[in-house]
Amino acid sequence: MNVDWSNPNAKVSNYFTVKECLWLPTWKRMANESDGLNDEVKANLIKLCQQMDLVRIFLGQPITVHVTYRPEEYNKLIGGASNSAHKYGMAMDWSVDNANCAGIRDRIRPQLEMWNLRMEKGTPTWIHLDTREVPPGGNREFNP
Repeated sequence: MNVDWSNPNAKVSNYFTVKECLWLPTWKRMANESDGLNDEVKANLIKLCQQMDLVRIFLGQPITVHVTYRPEEYNKLIGGASNSAHKYGMAMDWSVDNANCAGIRDRIRPQLEMWNLRMEKGTPTWIHLDTREVPPGGNREFNP
C-alpha cells in the first residue's frame, strides 16, 4: 500500500488515517522521521490498521483513536512500558464514543485469535490492541 505519510488525511487502511497513526496528543503534533518513523514502523502501522479495520467492521461503529505510534522519547515522557508495542507501530489505544470499554472487551475477546491481535487487560477509559506475537504458553489478553 502506498501511503502519503505527510498528509494527515491520507488513508492507511479503509478506516484509519495517517493522523490517527502518528498524532502525539501531549506534543500536539504528528510523529515524523526525526522521531524514528521509518519504513519498518510504517509497515507495522499499515498491518495494524488493516487488522483494526476488522475490529471496526465487527463493532459496526467508529473507533476513536487515542494514540498509535509513540516514539522512544514520547513513550518515556508519558510513562509507557520500556518495550511498548507502540514504539514499533504495533499498538493502538482506542475507545468507542458512549460505550463501556469493559463491554467492548467482552465483545471482541472471542475474536482476538481470528484477528491475530492481543489485548491489554483492565484500562477503564481505552482499549489497547496490538499485533505482537503471543508468546509460547501465553495469552492473547495480558496485564500492562
